[in-house]
Amino acid sequence: MGFNHYLEMYSIFDAELWSNLDGLALLQDRDLSRILIKIDSLEAIHALQRDDSTSSRSALVRRIQQSYKVLSI
Repeated sequence: MGFNHYLEMYSIFDAELWSNLDGLALLQDRDLSRILIKIDSLEAIHALQRDDSTSSRSALVRRIQQSYKVLSI
């Protein structure tokens, strides 16, 4: 499994979030629930831990948070 996405001109933060979302989708497809998530961006970790919807990236963050809930992380 791996991450392969064409993101044009995105920040490292955005790439980290997209790779996280894609990885969660792969896990859901394979019915896996015990996982360890490694994120290299402290900014992304903080965004995913907050319930703050004021960010311009909030839709992507909310999708990832919903995926976490589905997997019962």
